[in-house]
Amino acid sequence: MKKTVRPDNITWPDDWSVDKDGMTQSMYQAWLGCRRALMLYLNGYYKPGPPRSTHFGSMAHYTLEKVFATNKIPTSKSIITHIDNYTEATIKKGREEGVLLAQDILEFEAAKAEATMIQYFRFYEEDFKTKKFEWTEHLFEVMYNGVKHRGKIDARYRTLNKKKWLDEHKTKSQIREDVILKVLNLDFQNQFYIVADEIETGETSMGMLYDIIRNTKANLLKGQTLLTWKNALSSTIEKDPEHFFKRFEAPYTPDQIKIFKGNLTMMTNEVKNPDTQIYPNPCSCGGMFTCEYLDACSSNSCASLSQKTGTPAERMYHELKVEETKDGNKKVNRKNSVEETTTAKRIKRKRKN
Repeated sequence: MKKTVRPDNITWPDDWSVDKDGMTQSMYQAWLGCRRALMLYLNGYYKPGPPRSTHFGSMAHYTLEKVFATNKIPTSKSIITHIDNYTEATIKKGREEGVLLAQDILEFEAAKAEATMIQYFRFYEEDFKTKKFEWTEHLFEVMYNGVKHRGKIDARYRTLNKKKWLDEHKTKSQIREDVILKVLNLDFQNQFYIVADEIETGETSMGMLYDIIRNTKANLLKGQTLLTWKNALSSTIEKDPEHFFKRFEAPYTPDQIKIFKGNLTMMTNEVKNPDTQIYPNPCSCGGMFTCEYLDACSSNSCASLSQKTGTPAERMYHELKVEETKDGNKKVNRKNSVEETTTAKRIKRKRKN
């Protein structure tokens, strides 16, 4: 008889360690939200079911990566080619892994991405005059306080006055500017990436350019062809691009980063201590998004969950696999003066007449 695995008995997996395998920003956010949920994730448990479509976001990121790597204004044809390449690679990967892809959904997402990204680069054409992109989709692995930190930064660029900024792209269906402006001053991911980049390069970034692309929820009307729908969406975006594209500049002062490092040090001390208590956070069970482990925790049984096999890297870091790096910790000279907290601001583009 198979023994029942209970969530309240789950703890750190034997094949995972903070110094060898490391932590990502999403893992820290899970730790802050619910330690038990992170333990279930680390042990490879997940709720089976149809995957949520993320093709639009992936297509947008893929296109941004390829275009900004050239530092040249793209043509509509080249944008469509990038999206076609992503689509073909996705179909090929699905066949190799035996995953059945919904062709109509993939084609719909590709049409949406084409209409959106062509208008995006038209709207932000000035980027290629005012920014020099140094790299895109950069994978990093750095050590901080005895814990390996890993992740992927969307882009890094220099302004005309040689100032270094990081760039984060998001696709969202709902955009609340008032909330974003307040949250960006505290954003964990932004500061996590800035600290990692500083450790790796020895140079501090000015901050993060937070770039949001709206993922429209508009669907095909009855009798409407995909081409007609795509052209209509493109026309809608062209008439009101500021509804679809939002850009926020989030600078961080040395004092803000110093405070974040202090908080990160406390968190690393917790995750690398094998005696740290693991407990659930009932406040994280529901809300806007229900925790995928709710059924398992409420019944105190993992019977409703499936479990991934393989190493921690295969289970958790398949998109973040990079060659082993040297210890990137470097001393950075800092001013001792206290500075005021900076505030994120919305960047509005002047439209051509």
